[in-house]
Amino acid sequence: LPANNDYCPSPAILTQGAGNFSATTDVTFTADQPGNVSSEFCGSIENNSWYQFTATATTASFPITSVTGCVSGFGIQAHVYSVTYTAGCCTGFTSVSNCYKPGNTTLGTVNATGLTVGNTYLLMIDGNAGDGCEFTISGWTATGILPVEIISFNGVNEEFGVALSWKTLSEVNNDYYEILHSRDGLNYESIGKVTGAGSTTEQHVYS
Repeated sequence: LPANNDYCPSPAILTQGAGNFSATTDVTFTADQPGNVSSEFCGSIENNSWYQFTATATTASFPITSVTGCVSGFGIQAHVYSVTYTAGCCTGFTSVSNCYKPGNTTLGTVNATGLTVGNTYLLMIDGNAGDGCEFTISGWTATGILPVEIISFNGVNEEFGVALSWKTLSEVNNDYYEILHSRDGLNYESIGKVTGAGSTTEQHVYS
C-alpha cells in the first residue's frame, strides 16, 4: 500500500528540532506531478514523496546525512516549493530552494530561502531515475509516514485456504502483523499474528 505522503495533498509533517527522520524513495510510489511541478523541478519525476513544514524563520536547511541501500546507485533528488492549492489540490509550485540532484549517493543540503514565517512549504523527494534508496535528514522529525514499506503482497488459492506472502523494504518498531479474515468483505476477524522484524532497513519475507 502506498504511504499517505505519496500524494501532494497529503504530505508527511516535518517539525524542526533535535533528531532526524529516515524514509525511502519507495519503488512502489507513483509519479505524482500536479500543476507545474515537473517544469519547476531540475530532473524527471518517477516516485516522489511529499513533506510539509511550517517556516519558523526566513530560511530552512535540510541536511541529507545518509543515502544508502539504493537499488541502482543513482541516489535521491530533492526540492522545496511554495505551493498554491485549489479545492484541496496542489495546483501551482514556486521553487524556494536549490535543487539537490547529485546523480549518486553523494550527501548534501537543500537550502530554502525567502520564506515567510508561519507559511507552509513542501519538500519533495524523488528517487533519481526512479531509484529506491533509504535516506536520513537531520534536524527534523516526521509524522505521517507509514512504519512498514511493503514492496510485494501475494495470495495463492490452495485446497484448504489461501497462502499469503509479503516482502518488506523497511520497518520501524514493527511488533507484528495481524491476519484478518472476512466472509463478506465487511466484517473481519483475527485469525493469527506474524512477528515483525522490529526496526530494519533490510528486506524481509513473511508468510
